Amino acid sequence: MALFAWFGLKVRAGATWARITTAILAGLGILGALGTGAASLVSALPVAAGGVGTILQVLAGLLLIGYLVFLFQRPSNEYFAAHAARR
Repeated sequence: MALFAWFGLKVRAGATWARITTAILAGLGILGALGTGAASLVSALPVAAGGVGTILQVLAGLLLIGYLVFLFQRPSNEYFAAHAARR
């Protein structure tokens, strides 16, 4: 969490390297969440046995998808282009 917070501060400062690194880490997190969700759907475990962890993992994956969507929208691209022009 501390690492993501630090990357978040660097992204807010307009560091392109932090944007790319965060996108890669978020993508890996999404793949992990999808893998966990798919594995829980395939298994015969009842929801009560491991459902809370699975739900939290899938929720984290959805939040990461939202983060990536906001990170690469047009206003974000303009923000990073403006910070790159200042350097």
